[in-house]
Amino acid sequence: MRDAVETRIEEWVFRTDYAERMLREQFGVTTLDGFGLSGHRKLSPQPARWSTTCAKLRPRAPENGTHFEAALGHMDRVRYYEQADALVLDTVTVRNLELWLPFLPRRGARDISNAAFGLGRNRDGHGARLLRQWILRPQVNRAEIEARLEAVEELKSHTVLREEIRHNLAGVQDLERLAGRVTLGVASPRDLIGLRQSLTRIPLLRKYLENCPSSRLAALHAQMDELSDVPGTDRIGTGG
Repeated sequence: MRDAVETRIEEWVFRTDYAERMLREQFGVTTLDGFGLSGHRKLSPQPARWSTTCAKLRPRAPENGTHFEAALGHMDRVRYYEQADALVLDTVTVRNLELWLPFLPRRGARDISNAAFGLGRNRDGHGARLLRQWILRPQVNRAEIEARLEAVEELKSHTVLREEIRHNLAGVQDLERLAGRVTLGVASPRDLIGLRQSLTRIPLLRKYLENCPSSRLAALHAQMDELSDVPGTDRIGTGG
């Protein structure tokens, strides 16, 4: 690759102790055990992965250090997961199962798979990303699978509730994207208005879930924060 740019990093950057220090600084903690990482460091066959991750998060001596720190401001936690938590699908399997693209293009048919077509019907961008992640990395934990199916069954059998939730979610913009733009300091007035309109949907959405018996929907109701304790939340994007 003639036009490629090679960036060399000293070997000590990939040491585990340096990687852990960078992660502690990033998350503002004295230990990583609170993230469920206790006991997992020795299990990793390649400790350099820790340092590689840190090197990607925070390159050494960036020219625009202040801007780069802001770019990582919204990254305040890390989660450990095992490969055994989900079914590992290689590229060939994903292609043969048509999880994303059809195996063979068909005349007059859409050029995406049924799964991808379903993603396009999501009411919000972050929901579409989550569903895509679930499709390409299928869960193998029986309790988790049953919890998801229970929630799906409940929403499927309650048409009015399902449509009310869909209608409410239609007004929610991509909060992950908006949060990133706000953290970077590049949010436009339109972004802030979109953020305000999205946050005002939370109380009603939470109300829809308050009587849902399924464990997953009940847990979502309990975890959902209406942000009522944040002064001026109802005036986001209005200049108030």
